[in-house]
Amino acid sequence: MPGLLAVSLGIEATVKYHLVEEAVTNLRYIQRPNAKMLYDFIVKHEIRQVLELGFAHGVSSCFIAAALDEVASTHGETTNLTTIDLPESQQRHPPIELLLLRTGLQQYVDVHRIQSGYHWFLRDEIRAQSTELNRCRPKYDLVIHDCTKNWMQLSGGFFLIDKLLKPGGWIVWDDFNWTFSAADEKRSETFGTRHSDLSRAELETPHVREMFNLLVMQHPNYRDFKIVEDGNWAWAHKRSTEPIVDDNKRVEIVRSRSFSWYGGRMLRDMRRAFLSLRKSSA
Repeated sequence: MPGLLAVSLGIEATVKYHLVEEAVTNLRYIQRPNAKMLYDFIVKHEIRQVLELGFAHGVSSCFIAAALDEVASTHGETTNLTTIDLPESQQRHPPIELLLLRTGLQQYVDVHRIQSGYHWFLRDEIRAQSTELNRCRPKYDLVIHDCTKNWMQLSGGFFLIDKLLKPGGWIVWDDFNWTFSAADEKRSETFGTRHSDLSRAELETPHVREMFNLLVMQHPNYRDFKIVEDGNWAWAHKRSTEPIVDDNKRVEIVRSRSFSWYGGRMLRDMRRAFLSLRKSSA
């Protein structure tokens, strides 16, 4: 088994990588050194479940799927990529479905297009993984974030991603040094955020970097970090130990108003109903 031999000797398995590279020639949205780094990481660590937020044409998706194919064929494990983007991604030429067919990797990828973006999709995932009130069973080994750019969406997204990321899993963010001011030369809006609505500080500050430095690196669940300066990527490794789960949480339902207030409201509602009935029968 050549794949197993390559992994056991620490040699990068590159055959499928180069097949994908040929299939997506001249298509953008992932730097090839980053694609190679991601491919080798998935194969080396035998990653099985991947979540990708933002796929555009699906170039990065094909590299990920090729690596998952390598893991599946070498170790006989079930692997899968779940990838999310907006409905307008259907209008890209070529669309992700065509690239997956071209590379023969469609069996490894579940494509979702969500009108409002990935946050509500993550809500659905958390609900599906939550069998109890206070526990969400993590699902993914690796999450790649390459979509929303502003602080508010990034910070909320990190909280949701963390709930679905397995202990020992990794998150990768693209556009570590990206700014709205740099994009202002090309367009007036990015992922629903109008540049004219932002302050000068918001325009000139790299939002991904701020979120990474102030939220991710300070989070107690994350221990190891990697910043790829020339690739504009940042990686965060979630600690492998399971978090302490408190199964004795209490939920108390209280009311701030007195029973007499509710009694008075009920009498008022009954009086309105009576007057309305008398008026209609007159």
